[in-house]
Amino acid sequence: KEKILKVKHLRISMVIPVLLLLLPIACVTSRGAQELLEKGNRYYKMGEYNSAIKIYNRVIAVNPNLAEAYYNLGNAYYDKGQYNIAIENYNRSITIDPNDAEAYNNRGSAYYIKGQFNKAIEDYNKAITINPNYVKAYYNQGIVYEKKDQPDKAIENYNKIIAINPNYAKVYITRGNIYYNKGEYDKATKDYNKATNIDPTVDINLKLAKSYCNRGILYYKKGQFDKAIEDYNKAIAIDPNYIETYGNRGIAYYAKGQLEKAIEDYNKIIAINPNIAKAYNNRGLAYYAYHTKGQLEKAIQDYDKAIAITSNYAEAYNNRGLAYSLSNNKVKALSDFQKACDMGLKRGCANLNKVLNNL
Repeated sequence: KEKILKVKHLRISMVIPVLLLLLPIACVTSRGAQELLEKGNRYYKMGEYNSAIKIYNRVIAVNPNLAEAYYNLGNAYYDKGQYNIAIENYNRSITIDPNDAEAYNNRGSAYYIKGQFNKAIEDYNKAITINPNYVKAYYNQGIVYEKKDQPDKAIENYNKIIAINPNYAKVYITRGNIYYNKGEYDKATKDYNKATNIDPTVDINLKLAKSYCNRGILYYKKGQFDKAIEDYNKAIAIDPNYIETYGNRGIAYYAKGQLEKAIEDYNKIIAINPNIAKAYNNRGLAYYAYHTKGQLEKAIQDYDKAIAITSNYAEAYNNRGLAYSLSNNKVKALSDFQKACDMGLKRGCANLNKVLNNL
């Protein structure tokens, strides 16, 4: 999940003192008020929000029409998690200075955290109207659109950011995540690659590996096995322990009739995690495809291991039954087909009937 970007920096302006006739407190000067603001900001930056709040309130007592003091006070309450009070202070700041884009942005962020998404969007729109190049407001609004399950609108916002600043790595990652979730893996991969080209320190390896893996699956479903394998190779280069990718690449090699390569991939899965039943089952299929006595024995051994790990693995029972049948062990074949059929596997029932009809 992406974080909303609140403007962190605090602002200081020259303060015009309020004349309080006949009261000794009126001797506070503009310089004194500015010094108070700076002191409050120092407390804020140290994370001492209560002390900062006291100082900002002292500034407001001197000059209740100072937008910066309310803005900074709002930030302090925001970081304390007191969002209602933060909004009240942003309201006061905006009333005094209605052209403050940052105050609208921060108030929008407070509304977002409170779950008031439409109000947040309105505030980001106001910030953008004041400053059409305000990247943070576009970004935050995009996050809200994602939260509202409006990914296309979010993408529009991220596109605008890229038009303003094409070297903003974070937005490529965020847009790439949307494309990834939409199943548009080509676009996701391009965005992840762009982000890493801009900032090599960006850690998106896991997402990028998944993107290649998922795009490989799409190529596989289209029968484009070579392209699928290319993407699986890229995913494995990023994450050499990515078990799912080895499995998928093994399936692609199997479909191409490259049984030895398929077996190598299943061997790698088993080396990483020897308790994955599907790896033994799929390796058994590759051994079975050779249709030779020695390889059939290896296939049966793999199906045995798969069933030992997952006792209700209907596919493994059916596949072992096929290996027994090809080995002319009809009794064991019938037993396995019966078990697969009892587990609801239609192929198991069909194979059971075939063997019975041939007796």
